[in-house]
Amino acid sequence: MKFSFKKIGSVLASTAMLTSTVALAAAANFPAPFVAGGAANVAIVHGGADAAYTDLVAVTDVTSYLATKLAESTTKGTTSTTDTVTGEVAQLFTTGTKLYLNDSLNLIRNVLTKAQLPTVLADGSFSGNVDATITSTIEIGSFPSVIYAKEPTSSYDPTFGLLYSEDSSKYLYNATATFSKAVNLTHADSKGEDLTLFGQTYTIASATTGTDLVLLKSAERISLTNEDPVAEVTVAGEKYTVKLQITSDTTATIEVTDSAGVSSAKEISEDSSKKVGKVTIAVISAGESTLLQSATIVVGTEKVTLTTANQVRYGEENKGIEGTLVTFGGTLPALSKITVSAFALSSDLDFLKPGESYVDPTFGSFKLDFSGLNIPITDTTSREDIKIGTSGDDKMTLTFTDHRGEKADAITWALNRTVGLKLEKDSQGRNITVMEMASTYDEEYVVIGNEDDAYLLRVTKVYNDSLTSTADYVDFTDVISGTTHTTLTGSSTEGTATLYLHGNDYSVKYVAAPTNTAEANRYVQIDMPGSAANKAVLYPTIQTSLGAKIAFYKPTVVATTNWDSANNNLSALMIPDGDGYGTDITFSDVSALNGNFSVTCGGTTKTGLNATGGTNGNVVGCTIGTLIYNVTASAMNQATIRLLNPQTKGYMVDPSLIIIEEKDDNTAYEAMVVTLDDYSSSSDKIGFEDIVRTWTSDGSWDAQALQTDSKISKDADLWGTVITVDGTTSDQKFATVSYPDEQLTISAYIAAQDASITGGSSTTGGIGVELGSVSVTDAEASSVATKNLIVIGGSCVNSV
Repeated sequence: MKFSFKKIGSVLASTAMLTSTVALAAAANFPAPFVAGGAANVAIVHGGADAAYTDLVAVTDVTSYLATKLAESTTKGTTSTTDTVTGEVAQLFTTGTKLYLNDSLNLIRNVLTKAQLPTVLADGSFSGNVDATITSTIEIGSFPSVIYAKEPTSSYDPTFGLLYSEDSSKYLYNATATFSKAVNLTHADSKGEDLTLFGQTYTIASATTGTDLVLLKSAERISLTNEDPVAEVTVAGEKYTVKLQITSDTTATIEVTDSAGVSSAKEISEDSSKKVGKVTIAVISAGESTLLQSATIVVGTEKVTLTTANQVRYGEENKGIEGTLVTFGGTLPALSKITVSAFALSSDLDFLKPGESYVDPTFGSFKLDFSGLNIPITDTTSREDIKIGTSGDDKMTLTFTDHRGEKADAITWALNRTVGLKLEKDSQGRNITVMEMASTYDEEYVVIGNEDDAYLLRVTKVYNDSLTSTADYVDFTDVISGTTHTTLTGSSTEGTATLYLHGNDYSVKYVAAPTNTAEANRYVQIDMPGSAANKAVLYPTIQTSLGAKIAFYKPTVVATTNWDSANNNLSALMIPDGDGYGTDITFSDVSALNGNFSVTCGGTTKTGLNATGGTNGNVVGCTIGTLIYNVTASAMNQATIRLLNPQTKGYMVDPSLIIIEEKDDNTAYEAMVVTLDDYSSSSDKIGFEDIVRTWTSDGSWDAQALQTDSKISKDADLWGTVITVDGTTSDQKFATVSYPDEQLTISAYIAAQDASITGGSSTTGGIGVELGSVSVTDAEASSVATKNLIVIGGSCVNSV
């Protein structure tokens, strides 16, 4: 906040109330402690009937300022993502480090272990030809990220979603089981033994060879003979009766009857398996003698075959599972590691929308869950709309809600005139002033302040009393709220006044001869409190309710000499960058005689600029935040400032709106620039053309037409802003900028398959707290003795 500490210090420094040290401390923390923590504890004491008029004006202004700050502190909500989670889950983000749009999914957590998923990734053991422990991990791939696109195919409308690839080298994740020592899974002691992988228990089938690892899921090993040929088994929760019918030296015929009484029988060779009814039967060994027939078998629900450099295969048909790839560490029979990579089945199945998950197709025991975003596109509480539209054939309009919660409803900001497009507020040709100390005429408009101290005002009255300067005043009307603000009267200096507005003092120079009855010839020049001597603010921004900043733009000619009508040279321009002001554009070596001057920006200086090009070129490029402005010597002692189109890098010659976002995770304040349709004559309709974004020079997530309505297109950017352009009326398109309260973050998890994750967001805040009446006279001061006091007026008129 920019505030006059000197002013507040003088207001507070009553010896009856404070020492000077306390007064200055209060000034430094203002508006605390008077308004703090969403509550007010303040009384403003004035002299009552003895109070000067200026004291009562100060009471009104201070009350208004405190009321605004109290409302702001309790109106703007805070949004947080609160996912409802049950079961075993591992976040791919942390409380302190978030995943953002376009981030690689493995940016924060790239490998998960039993520390994150104690059941799915529990250590296991194997006892076969050797005893070994098994350690399991899930490695997240670097390719998957959340983007804005028409996916999974162009038949869909664009939305945010997690895009992954069908390219195995760009895997979604790798699931790896590592043995503490090499194991021989083809060994007789290993076949028929259990092997637990990622929470699933398998039995090593006898069909395992030097190239193929064959596993039976939910399996049970049994031995049958002709003397004891029947056994009951429970596999995957189902009961089956298994019967040995006959054997040979190398085969066994097995009959299986399910719980419904349905029977099936097949002959199966040693070291192979077949589907019998609903289960798979693997024969480990079979034999016969004169008196005894026997077979050792494994009964399981599903056969899984793993072969290095191949897809996972399942069933007796060895059908491949699309989107999987097996890699062995070592080679059978000496196996040290098993890795199964997961990726997209196809280019039509490579996109998870918020609320969707990808269940591992091999083991089925875990999933990647994209629960959603902290601020969904449909969240109307945590998003605000900035609308750019048209009125009639010749006017552009702007609708938004400002930092006070006041709505600017379809205000005109650009017009199409015979001479071209102009930055004007109404059809009477009244300009919008965008530079400090530039002349703003009666009934014209001006932006003063910056960010959450900025306001769009109209000069509604410039009064110059014919007898005394102490009665002179200037009226300004707040275009958005409708409130009228008057400069303080009483100045003994002709032509100067002070506008006290929401805690800031603005020095106003006014030109209005008392005998001049033509009000249209009267004008004001306003000096901003945030700029130093001979520095001028250019393109000040107005902050919206959720923190975006809007500036009105037009190419601007600035005088390097006598810039303030007081024969001073201009030393610098200050242009907002989203966080106050960027690097100054400084002017030096200014010569009124030959019109030369030098320009410095960002460490680069060009000397001797003038209208003919000078000795060192005639154009200086200045990067302010994420935007580039060119400074050109355009005439004697004059420089023209032009914004460059973020995409084409060409000059912006027409009026425009600049919308600057808040600081993102790359510490950048990205911007959007509104461009208007070209015109050829005054009869052409004015219209919106495009919103060009600085992020990736408008090269990503841009202008994607809806499948459901090709006349509507959408853009999005890294902050999570979504731009909708409606071209239903082709010659007068309009746009809506949906701006989120915070940068979009991603909630993504690796979780047990049966875990439940429901994305959700909550917003606190609401209607701002009202301050109410807090002023009392000095005679009533005892009734507010326990409050923090602001005392206005000297001891002559205020007994406190």
